[in-house]
Amino acid sequence: MKKFLMILCLGIVLYSLVGCKNNPKTPAITPTADWKEIIIDSVEVLHFPDYLEQKEYQHQFVVDAALSQQINQNIHTDTVSLNIDAYQYKIYLFSKGEPFKTLYISTKHGEEFLSYVVNGKRIYHPLSEQIKLALQEFTGV
Repeated sequence: MKKFLMILCLGIVLYSLVGCKNNPKTPAITPTADWKEIIIDSVEVLHFPDYLEQKEYQHQFVVDAALSQQINQNIHTDTVSLNIDAYQYKIYLFSKGEPFKTLYISTKHGEEFLSYVVNGKRIYHPLSEQIKLALQEFTGV
């Protein structure tokens, strides 16, 4: 009986380890291909005055078609090779009122970028001057 229970437990463990890997994963959204069809209707902007600490922040919900359009244009620019984790802005994008994607933006001189994560990898774009100015206008910084 002990041998049977051991074999049964081993079978369950093996099935859970191997059987779960056969399920197809849903592919992540790739910006350059799939974002053309997405209409960003609003954004939620979090500004971190101390980008290293990020305990305090300013918060603003923005329904601004111009900002959404600028973000969409910036996402379709060439990517750059960076490896910077610090950012001053976290922006949640909404499409049809539902959360769509999170952006990370740095406006620090020499480290200006717009980034997001696809399949666990950060993708970086140079930050457009229009977005930088719009964020400064919204946050007063």
